[in-house]
Amino acid sequence: MWFGLNIYFDSDMSKLSVVMSNRKNVLLLGASGAMSAAFLHHLRSVRDTFGDLVLLDKRILPKDPFIIRSHYSDFIQMNVTRRTIGKFVEVINSKKIDVVIDLSNADTDLVSEAIFGLENVSYIGSSFSNREPLGRVMPPWMTKIRKMTHKVPHILNTGMNSGVVNIWAAYGIRKYGRPKGIVEFEYDSTNFREKIRSDIVTWNIEDFLEGLIADPAALAVGRNIFVEKKHKAMSKTYPLRTYLQHFVKLDRYPRGAMVAHEECITLAGKYDVPVRYLYALHPAVMRYLKGLLKKRSVCISALELVRNSENNLTGADSIGMQLEYEDKYVYYFNSVKNESMQCCTATAYQVIVGIYAAFFSILDSKIKAGVYLPEDLLDTIYSRFVFHNLPTIEKVILKSGKVEKRKRVQPTHAVEDVFDLGTRVSSGMHS
Repeated sequence: MWFGLNIYFDSDMSKLSVVMSNRKNVLLLGASGAMSAAFLHHLRSVRDTFGDLVLLDKRILPKDPFIIRSHYSDFIQMNVTRRTIGKFVEVINSKKIDVVIDLSNADTDLVSEAIFGLENVSYIGSSFSNREPLGRVMPPWMTKIRKMTHKVPHILNTGMNSGVVNIWAAYGIRKYGRPKGIVEFEYDSTNFREKIRSDIVTWNIEDFLEGLIADPAALAVGRNIFVEKKHKAMSKTYPLRTYLQHFVKLDRYPRGAMVAHEECITLAGKYDVPVRYLYALHPAVMRYLKGLLKKRSVCISALELVRNSENNLTGADSIGMQLEYEDKYVYYFNSVKNESMQCCTATAYQVIVGIYAAFFSILDSKIKAGVYLPEDLLDTIYSRFVFHNLPTIEKVILKSGKVEKRKRVQPTHAVEDVFDLGTRVSSGMHS
């Protein structure tokens, strides 16, 4: 199956013209990272929906043949910290920025609260980044910012997971009711075609090491109840065969680490159900990470971030969610192959679907001022954008073992006009 990333508005052409004329000036924070590169790669056919685009990162912008210089007006090298946050705000004001898209690993609370104080600037964040364990700092922070007064919309934790998977949960719960529990599972089998390597990752190395090596395994067991285990996430793994076997046929199924993730906290908070996330990588990478656990300290240089800019990667990123009910399991699943990507990894593509969904939700001007999580946006363009651009399989399996149904979730909209970002990617779906 081939599909492309499309941007659409479920409105008539006159409404589309209004949206097009309401261009926003955007600042992309973390512009030198792999996720930002994927975001910039996919600007080709939708650049006219943006105003000025300013790039900002603590590192220099790497050379990339897929990033078109005329697409952005300026690049600013700055490390956003408590010491420099004032200068960061000055940049936002001087460049007349309307929306900040945060794909960095700067402290989320620091960056977002500075933007909230500007009143007329929207914040879109892909994750919650902080040096402390997630379960200890994110819940009180969410309570704090939701009590603030906001004059524009902000969308938090929007990528693939957290982001797209939250929409799956909201969609399934509306359709089938509140489940007994939710398990999210991911198998990223990315590696090089020519030679298998063990020291590679597809997303931010610092966050990767913190989540798997430094932080304890954790899960949400209900509203405002987040439990940290005594062991590090990578030190104990759990079989994924139970979940993956319904979608991917493998000779040997991986085992995944139980990792603290934003969606576990927010979905448990909204629906008061247990939520856990199991994450597995290519077997060679998993063995290497277990070896890192034995070291007292691990340098960032122990891993390499891969971008697939030369289309030299194989494998897929397969992500799913299981909702458990008294009589059945309901699954949602998406998988993207690296071979189908022209300029980024499968992981990065999945993430930017959530980023673009958030940006066009704000551009569509239908959501009111306030702080939103993806699961709050089921009835907006956000969910329709997600289902349109990431083929999602819904599979219902009765506990008796019978498969009740299997189908692709269709966006509930009539597409009046489509912007094609020009990337043809294989979904990597398996029967």
